[in-house]
Amino acid sequence: MADKRLKRRTKEGIVVSNKMEKTVVVEVERTFRHPLYDKVIRRVKRIKAHDEEKACMVGDRVLIMETRPISKDKHFRVVEVLGHKKGKIEIAEPEWKATVHRPEFQLKQKVDAESAISETGDAT
Repeated sequence: MADKRLKRRTKEGIVVSNKMEKTVVVEVERTFRHPLYDKVIRRVKRIKAHDEEKACMVGDRVLIMETRPISKDKHFRVVEVLGHKKGKIEIAEPEWKATVHRPEFQLKQKVDAESAISETGDAT
């Protein structure tokens, strides 16, 4: 019986929600290479897991294990909390948004707005 328990799948992920009673939503990420194009692809799956002690907070890294069905959507349980997130979680702006700078686009918008005002004569 103990051998069967050792064969259960375990996954590592980050808690993204703990708003439900004794349930947390864990985001598990996996990466693989595309078989034809050889590009690294990242896939994210959100799994509901049973958290009996309510020890998980949003942002914690946890280890979850496959178990018998607990409810319609819950088939995993939290084994241990691997790391706590300190402080408040802030959703950062993606790097590409911070680095994109297109002054010519902003300039064109200004010019279009000024020409629209001069054509109508309204300067409100």
